[in-house]
Amino acid sequence: MSKSSMQIDIDEVYEGQKRKKTKKALLIILSVLVLSLIGIGIYVWQNFAQIWGDLGFDETAVLDEYEIDPEAENLPEVTMQEGDVHAVQKNEGVTDILLLGLDTRSSKFTGRSDVTMVLRIDSNRNTIKLVSFMRDTLVEIDGHDKNKVNTAYHFGSIELAEKTMKESFGITPDYYVVVNFFGMEDIIDALDGVDVDLESSEISHLNDGVKALNSIDKNNQSALIKKSGIQHLNGRQAVAYMRIRKVGGDSTRTQRQQTVLKELFKKAKDIDVGQFPGLIDVMAQYVRTDIPVGKMLDIAKTIKGMPGSEIDTFRYPDDYVTGRYEGMSVVQPKDFDTQMQKLYDFMKN
Repeated sequence: MSKSSMQIDIDEVYEGQKRKKTKKALLIILSVLVLSLIGIGIYVWQNFAQIWGDLGFDETAVLDEYEIDPEAENLPEVTMQEGDVHAVQKNEGVTDILLLGLDTRSSKFTGRSDVTMVLRIDSNRNTIKLVSFMRDTLVEIDGHDKNKVNTAYHFGSIELAEKTMKESFGITPDYYVVVNFFGMEDIIDALDGVDVDLESSEISHLNDGVKALNSIDKNNQSALIKKSGIQHLNGRQAVAYMRIRKVGGDSTRTQRQQTVLKELFKKAKDIDVGQFPGLIDVMAQYVRTDIPVGKMLDIAKTIKGMPGSEIDTFRYPDDYVTGRYEGMSVVQPKDFDTQMQKLYDFMKN
C-alpha cells in the first residue's frame, strides 16, 4: 500500500458505503470475540467446576491410631497445654480461609494434612495475613482424644478439621481450600516454578526428596540441585524443599512452606493469560474448595488492590517445646496463654 493511500482522511472512511462496511467488519470481529469467550467460558467451567466437587472422604480408609515416631523415645513425656480459647475477632469484609495440603501420594483427597494454614483476607484494607500451624501441634480432636493437628482432617474430613480450628484456636473458617500434595508440583510448574534461597545444609535433603518422588513417577524425572543460593525450583524440587524436616525441624519446614506459598502468590498476581488453561487443568485434578465464584472475584480484587506482593505471616506456636505423647513426637507452646494472645494480636483487624 502506498504512503498516500495510508494517509486517507479519517472523515472519508466513515462516509457512504465505507462506513457501512466498517460497521459490518466490527460486528463480525465482535461476534468472533464473543463466541471465543463463550467457548473459553464453557471450557473453564467444565474443568473448573470439578474444584467444587466432593472431597470423597472414605471412613474405611481412616486409621484411628497415633503416628508413632521411633525418634520420640529420646524426648520427654508431655501433657497437653491448655487454657482459655475465645473467638478470634473478625470484622465485616474479612474472610478466613482454611488451607490444607494433604500428605498423600494418590489422587484422592484423604490423609493427614501436611500443611495447615489460615489465610485472612481483609477487603477493607487490601491486606492478607497467613498463619501456619505446626503439623505436630498437640490438640484435642472431637471423638479422637488428643492428637496432632494434622490428623483432624484424616479422621473426619473438612468438617472435623474446621471444628478443631474453632475449638483449639478460636478460628471459624469461612471457606476451605484443600490441595493434594501429589499434584502440588504440577501447580507450581503451571506457574513456571519458584525462586528460593537454598542453604547448603538443605541441598542433600532436598535431593533425597526429589529422588523419592522420581522413584514413584519414573516417567517424569526431575534434576537434582547442585549448589546453594538463589535457585529456580521446578514443582518437584519445590515440593521436596517444603518437605525437608531434618534441617531445622518442623518449625523451619513451616517457614519453607510459607516461602514457597508467598512466591506463588507473587506469580499469581501477575499470571499470564496463556497460563490459565494449564493451571485450570491441574487445579481441577488436585484442588477442592467451597469458595463461591462471586467471592473468588472479590478476593481477586483484594489481591489486585494490594499495594505490594508481601503477605504478613505468623507461625503457631512461635515459642514451643518438643516432647513425646503416646509414642508421637509433638509440639507444645511454652506458654499456652502467651502464644494464643500472639495469635489473636496477629489476626486482629
